[in-house]
Amino acid sequence: MFTRTILTVVGFLGVTSSSAAAQLSDIAIVAAAANGLNDCRFTDVQAKLLVSGRFSSVDLINGAARTPTLSELAPYAAVLTWSNVNYQSGAALGDVLADYVDSGGGVVVAVYAVSSNSSVDRRLGGRWIAGGYGIIETGLGTAGGASALGNVLVAGHPLLSGVSSFSSAQGARPASTALIQGQVIAEWSDGRILVACGADPRRVDLGFYPPSSDCSGPFWAASTDGAVLLANALEFVGQKADRPLIGWSYCAPAALNTTGGAAQIQATGSTEVVQNDVTITASQVPAHQFGFFLTSQTQGLVTNPAGSQGDLCLAGAIGRYVAQGQIVNAGAGGTFDLALDLSRTPEGGMFVVIRTGETWNFQAWYRDVDPAGQTSSNFTDARSITFR
Repeated sequence: MFTRTILTVVGFLGVTSSSAAAQLSDIAIVAAAANGLNDCRFTDVQAKLLVSGRFSSVDLINGAARTPTLSELAPYAAVLTWSNVNYQSGAALGDVLADYVDSGGGVVVAVYAVSSNSSVDRRLGGRWIAGGYGIIETGLGTAGGASALGNVLVAGHPLLSGVSSFSSAQGARPASTALIQGQVIAEWSDGRILVACGADPRRVDLGFYPPSSDCSGPFWAASTDGAVLLANALEFVGQKADRPLIGWSYCAPAALNTTGGAAQIQATGSTEVVQNDVTITASQVPAHQFGFFLTSQTQGLVTNPAGSQGDLCLAGAIGRYVAQGQIVNAGAGGTFDLALDLSRTPEGGMFVVIRTGETWNFQAWYRDVDPAGQTSSNFTDARSITFR
């Protein structure tokens, strides 16, 4: 069972409901917020998102009672999840949400799912953790006490558009200030994480509890811009990519590099061999460092190979994309990519054609230089793609 509310925006936005519906996205709240969907810990968030006029519908799914399927979530542009009681299964929901991100959906995770250490089912597990989809390091507890918006680390970021104030009398927020991946966008006034964005723009973590003081006085102050922040996050992750993400992550998170984060590999395009349309991208690489991609049909695990940092997650006949133009520089943004030619894939010392039904694994190697000027190298996590 889920609860659906559709906002009619005639007059409110100065347009007809039919034209608005064509422009707005459907989103879902999949939370273990309370035992029943009529509780204000569900309905307060739903109402504020609807009143924002930025979404066509906001459906409620009680994650404490059941785990939705991927096909059930597929119609939504984005999902917001948090906990206050146990999910039916944190591991099962983590698996589904990882699949949902891989299929192009966006996920926003908030307190207590990004902080609780009281139960494994208060936070996401399964492939969500194994595949490195989390941003804020989870399971390390929650800090409390009154707090407010502190340092903005990325000025002008769309996640903070229209957010000028934010405060809470109780201020439930992650005790940890460590990231698994991605970057902190804004902090609480005590330096703890308020907003963090993943290396994949389909992922955002919020370091606050989504219901407002309209539900209970200690929650975030309804007179401040918490509703704007929630809506910004859902719109940000819900922007459908022109090129869908393909494959699945493994061997994650990768070892940290001098950015303070772990580099990641993604793949976009089509898994259909006949399309010959796959691009692999390495992100959160140290700026202006060189790197290249590796591939193999065999997964493996070699720690610190030949003195490198991190793990080589391939084995067997490993191919290296090191032909002219394939050794690339990460530039100022710390990102490099490569459009693959599936008819000319390096394998060992030769080139082969990728065929339907084969599974290939990809990883990136890159140089790194520490503050003392010592040169080393490191790896991203790895990505596996089964071709059709």
